[in-house]
Amino acid sequence: MNLGSALVLAGLVLSLTGLPAALAQAEPVLEPDPALVDALPADRFTWAQVITVLEEGVNEFEHGFQQPFQRLRMEITSGPDKGVVRELEHGTKYTIQPSDKLEAGERFILGESTRIDGSTYLYVADRARTAALGWLVVVFMGLVVAVSGRQGFLALVGLALSIGILAWYVVPQIAAGQAPVGIALVGAFLIASATLYLAHGIRWRTTVALASLLFTLLIAVGLSTLFAALAHLSGTGSEAAFYAQLGSLGSLDLRGLLLAGIILGTLGVLDDVTTTQAATVEELKRAKPSLSARALFARGMSVGREHVASLVNTLALAYAAVGLPLFLIAATTQTVPFWVTLNSEFVVEEALRTLAGSSAIVLAVPVTTFLATLLFTRRPPDPDVEAKHPDVEAQHPDTEGSVPHFHS
Repeated sequence: MNLGSALVLAGLVLSLTGLPAALAQAEPVLEPDPALVDALPADRFTWAQVITVLEEGVNEFEHGFQQPFQRLRMEITSGPDKGVVRELEHGTKYTIQPSDKLEAGERFILGESTRIDGSTYLYVADRARTAALGWLVVVFMGLVVAVSGRQGFLALVGLALSIGILAWYVVPQIAAGQAPVGIALVGAFLIASATLYLAHGIRWRTTVALASLLFTLLIAVGLSTLFAALAHLSGTGSEAAFYAQLGSLGSLDLRGLLLAGIILGTLGVLDDVTTTQAATVEELKRAKPSLSARALFARGMSVGREHVASLVNTLALAYAAVGLPLFLIAATTQTVPFWVTLNSEFVVEEALRTLAGSSAIVLAVPVTTFLATLLFTRRPPDPDVEAKHPDVEAQHPDTEGSVPHFHS
């Protein structure tokens, strides 16, 4: 269990043990009926907009602690109460940071909660972020289509399919209690098949890339499963997994969830490696059809090594970025020795993700190069690809020292 999880667990233990002891010395209180608590409606959320800031300041507490607050006049802009104007105290009954203060005209998510006595209170659930996210999505899609044209558009369609497979198949099936590893493998196959053939067309080199991807992905799963067992990983190294156990997913297979995350995290990088390597071998063969299988494999591996060198840090940096806050906590904690932190489940899980994925990247290069060499020494490149590059022979004279120009 990592430090963050330990702190949360310690807080829960203290709240369950220390709080009743303190209340025992205070005035007796009436405990709420559990049936009444269960019958309380869930919080209701709507959109709202600040009309004006009526008041704002800072409340002073003991030990110099300061708590900013605001009194807002706001208008509800969605739901059954749309158009209703109300006042809202922001930061008086719950803690906020100075950066959480709202401005006139700003949109936010309004929460309405019901107390045990039946009364309700309003609170700022979150700031509005979807508009900014929407503009970022538009910019991203525009860049992809502007740079890659039709192929970029098809890649975006594949991305939408990937998100759909994750949202409507992988996540619901795992939440329903199905084995996370099996579901992730099926999802990976569906995602890889859809995205590769949509973005790169129905070609032999795409099929080679898909076969290589699935083969190396299975190797990565095997390595991850083996070392997760050897390292006695339970899957509780992340905060999300820890909280999932406390909720309605208490019976979730957390180790399986860890392995499923490795499968899906590795999938995207393998997509890049296998498609590029298969295209490289095909273009090498087109540039010089007289290349023997041995020479074609050697030249393909020469390019592949450069690709591996550029991608070897990709997964490490991606996973380190996700876990950066917890890394900072671990690095600045004085009460736990560094070697204990290094042995923690959180660190070992991140290392497993990185090393399993990176191993798959390294293996994908020779596997893809071998399969592509085997294919393209027995048959010529696809006619549709050759039609796209009619000048390839003119660009690459038939000389031993020439360096082909690759088209993916």
